[in-house]
Order: sequence, then C-alpha cells, then structure tokens
Amino acid sequence: MNRKSLTVGSLINGKKQFLPSKNTNVPQSKIHLQQNRLHAELTPVSHQTLLDATLDQGQLLDYACRKGTCGRCTVEVITGASLLHTPNKKEQKKLQHLLTEGYRLACQATIR
Repeated sequence: MNRKSLTVGSLINGKKQFLPSKNTNVPQSKIHLQQNRLHAELTPVSHQTLLDATLDQGQLLDYACRKGTCGRCTVEVITGASLLHTPNKKEQKKLQHLLTEGYRLACQATIR
C-alpha cells in the first residue's frame, strides 16, 4: 500500500506567503490585576466587568456583593488601565483617592 504523506511544503504549494512569520509582532493586549496575593492576567472582553472577565477566564478574585458597596473586590490594575472605561459613581465614591493610584472595583470597572 502506497501512502502519500503530507509535508509543510506540499501544503503550501511552494508559496511562502502562507507561512506565518517567525517574528510576528501582533500586540496581545492583556490586563494584569493584583489583589492581595492573587494575580490575574486576562484577555479583555468588551463590556464585561473586570470581575466577570476574570472569573470567566478561570482565575480567582475575592468578591462579595457585586454592587460596588463592600469594596471586597478592589484590585490594583498593574497594566491595561487604558482598556477600561472611566470609573463610575460607585467606584468614585468607594475608592476616592485610590483611583489615582490605579485601584478599581472589579465588579464595577468595565472593559472598553
């Protein structure tokens, strides 16, 4: 039985433009959060809260009320703050001076 094996060359028919570049610099925007000893890295999902996106991506954050009143879900945004909408009134009231230091309520901060 004569079996034909496929090689990369046979799949691209000699056309190099189908091969991915080894030095592809596609920026992967990530949001990095810190909460006490917990660290989360998440892929931004538009219109989701930081809390929902983090939990949906299988990572842990401490939280309780989900209403923006208890402050238990407060996180420090290490990178990716520019990917978030501006703080809403609940965040402004609860965090006040901490907003300028990069802290957000994960249950209230929404991704652009």
